[in-house]
Amino acid sequence: MSIKETVSAGVKKIAESGKDVNAKTIAFVKKSFHQTHEACDKSGASLEKATEETLAGVAAGLKSAGHETGHLIGKCAQAISDDTRKATEASLVAARKAADDAKSTLAAATKKALEHSKEGVNKAEEDARAAMTSAYADLHKKIDQAEAHLKDVATGINAYAKSAAHDLDAASHKALHDAAHQTQAALVALEKATKEHSKNLLHHSEKKLSQWLGSLKTKLDHLRDKA
Repeated sequence: MSIKETVSAGVKKIAESGKDVNAKTIAFVKKSFHQTHEACDKSGASLEKATEETLAGVAAGLKSAGHETGHLIGKCAQAISDDTRKATEASLVAARKAADDAKSTLAAATKKALEHSKEGVNKAEEDARAAMTSAYADLHKKIDQAEAHLKDVATGINAYAKSAAHDLDAASHKALHDAAHQTQAALVALEKATKEHSKNLLHHSEKKLSQWLGSLKTKLDHLRDKA
């Protein structure tokens, strides 16, 4: 089944039970979309269509059960926005820590290599550089993914609001608009935090290490541009 069909069936079942429909619907949509988000992380697929289809599925499920749809659509959109923000933040926390730890290891290995010329020390520095390269590349992959997902969700919410305009009241329109705006604000905050962290991550007072970190950024930026 499509995302819309799956969500519609689940929401219809909840609505027909007649018990805690609002809370259970929001919880169901949040869990369902979280699973979709994880699947898109693995496949690299866009969340835009998934967002629009999820909201359309909520509307279809409620409607088929004869339940009022408007206000719940807005709450589900806000739940989707909130879960996406939290999921992207959690993904980046681990990636940032790995990159920071790799930089610390690299700095220590470089210091030893500068003080000693032993083959083992130089090998340790080479290994640390490889670890830093991998960690930095993974961090930026997750940053790109997080930014794309937040953009997709905001676009998907707006797309649904436009396609269902004639079925929504003013309050529902506002709730959808607020959810899209909330997601866009999260994207702006992410971009700002990412810029600051990258600046700190690639800075070092030791000249040799500073030059290498600068070269790493140039190299990986070039690879990302070609992708």
